[in-house]
Amino acid sequence: SFSPPWIHKMDRNSSEARAKKVEREVSVTELSQRFRFDTEKGEIYGPTGVRADKLQYFRGKTYSSPLRYKQIQFQHNGQVVKLSAHRAIWALANGRWPREGYVIDHINSDTQDNRISNLREITIGDNARRIS
Repeated sequence: SFSPPWIHKMDRNSSEARAKKVEREVSVTELSQRFRFDTEKGEIYGPTGVRADKLQYFRGKTYSSPLRYKQIQFQHNGQVVKLSAHRAIWALANGRWPREGYVIDHINSDTQDNRISNLREITIGDNARRIS
């Protein structure tokens, strides 16, 4: 399978680096044109009305078991790109991507619950303290 050249290994840090690269290239406006978001339900739909957010597993360095996040996948500039659904939903609701040094936290710790009322932007340090 094809791996873009900026991918070095599948860990949380490289996943975050890929997400930042995609976020620099894909505007919130482009997302809103490609997908329909229901921020109250925390769901994302493609142009045909079919759910576009799929469950994926990631290995987090601070967890003994895989983390489960929903992702969206689409073509951008001839490449297949993936974005975490919770980051996309938060960005659409707030009109911008999270700031540098911040992450989108699931307030109730349920990574499946992407309702906007369950998402908040917090510093990486605050998030690390919260989950440790």
